Amino acid sequence: MPLVWRGAANADSGSRGRPGARPHRGFTLVEAVIGMMLAATLLAICYRIFTHINRQRALGSVDLQELQGARFAINHLRRDFRSAVPRIARTASLAQKERAVRNPAVEARSYNRSPDVVPIVVAEGEIHFFRQVFDTPETTASPILEEVNYRIDPTRKCLVRTSAGKEQVFPTIRGARFELYGHPLAAEIPMLLVTLVIEATNKEGAGTTEMLEMTTTISSTVAAQNINQPSWHRVYY
Repeated sequence: MPLVWRGAANADSGSRGRPGARPHRGFTLVEAVIGMMLAATLLAICYRIFTHINRQRALGSVDLQELQGARFAINHLRRDFRSAVPRIARTASLAQKERAVRNPAVEARSYNRSPDVVPIVVAEGEIHFFRQVFDTPETTASPILEEVNYRIDPTRKCLVRTSAGKEQVFPTIRGARFELYGHPLAAEIPMLLVTLVIEATNKEGAGTTEMLEMTTTISSTVAAQNINQPSWHRVYY
């Protein structure tokens, strides 16, 4: 009697007989190429976003340095001008003294030079004045005055501060405008309108630059006190 392997036959017949059974299949070449193209596109987009953020951050840091340079110049100018006063010689007449106290600042085009009175002189690209030195020794009868000048140097093309024969250069300031004006609430108090021009790198990174302006107002505390309190005893210089 011959032997029959029923198990193998039953297993084979059972696998063929299962309803819904499908053979396993892999990716086709077209699907693999499409997947690789999608992955490459996503990587390219991520790289462009990353490089754009880094470029904007670098340009922003450059602009921040330039703005800090402008703020540094404004702080110097504000510190100097807050104690700005006209220089009045003791030999000046009473009328000259009173006129200088009432009108401590003048525009350069209307300024008539005088050896007895030197007011705060404001030009479009330059300002010249004397400021009180607050650490004047008590034994000194009159406060010490320091002559200060701010101007745009035509050779270096930047703002330069000159005082006591020394220069301080503000290389980020490419232009400056100084104007006198009176606030509507206190028109008799002269105020200085300062506009500083800085050179900033174009955001497109193409090597071009653009000019940005910063504007502020400054007033002299000492000059304002003399105008507001005309009856105070004044020390002339």
